[in-house]
Amino acid sequence: MGAWSAACGHPTTSRPVRGKLYLSPNYICFESRVKNLVCLVIPLRLLQVTERVDSHHSLSNALLLTTRNKVNFLFAQIEGRDFLIEKISELLAKIPQPKEIPCLEDDSTSLASSSSSASWEPEASLASRFELPRSQEAQEAETEKEKQWEEHFAEYGRGLCTYRTSKAQELVLAGIPDSLRGELWMLYSGAIHELETHPGYYRKAVSESMGKRNATSEEIERDLHRSLPEHPAFQSPQGINALRRLLNAYAWRNPAIGYCQDECLWEDADAEASSAENEDSDSEMESE
Repeated sequence: MGAWSAACGHPTTSRPVRGKLYLSPNYICFESRVKNLVCLVIPLRLLQVTERVDSHHSLSNALLLTTRNKVNFLFAQIEGRDFLIEKISELLAKIPQPKEIPCLEDDSTSLASSSSSASWEPEASLASRFELPRSQEAQEAETEKEKQWEEHFAEYGRGLCTYRTSKAQELVLAGIPDSLRGELWMLYSGAIHELETHPGYYRKAVSESMGKRNATSEEIERDLHRSLPEHPAFQSPQGINALRRLLNAYAWRNPAIGYCQDECLWEDADAEASSAENEDSDSEMESE
């Protein structure tokens, strides 16, 4: 839709950061002139207030954006600010409210499955229920990573509209702790936006694929019990059932791909780390 030169208020310094604002039909984004210094991705659907700021003597052509969670973002020195506000208002008026995708009941071609009940409900992540054994040294390293991320969240915010900084890149490269993998994979891959705009998609995919027998599902069954044998989650009915649902739903979503053995390992990691089984899977299938 357009780009505007602007300065962004930075959460850890009083000096504004120069860069550009970008507006699309669904997002307003900021990127600093200095590469990777700071970026913002703000979904328009989360905006509650868009207002001019003219009363501050040190800020010219300023714009304040406030989200539904009462988080404020201040931009200044915007060339063509009033036109930008007008375009944002037009786009906000066009944004539809996301609707839950209904699940369809299994039809007569579906086969009852003793391991995957038709009354399935999304469950907590496997990572929260099955803990990998670690040495004391490894556990201390994991705890230190968690502490560093918590400090980062306190400085730069958490969730969809967090400030994306070079510090975050350093933390990712150092390794994301298991307790945050589902959340941060969703955020930095962009899959969280697909989840927010397509609620109920994974539930529908599970409903459509559950209990159906075909060549793909039989191949999945052969591999289920061979996946990550060292991980306790995948030696339990809960983990096996979660993986079965995930693989069959993915095959339903992508029939041209279906299933391959290496995919099973990728899905293992996804199912193990997700904050809720439906959340990660829903987004990743929709984001393709």
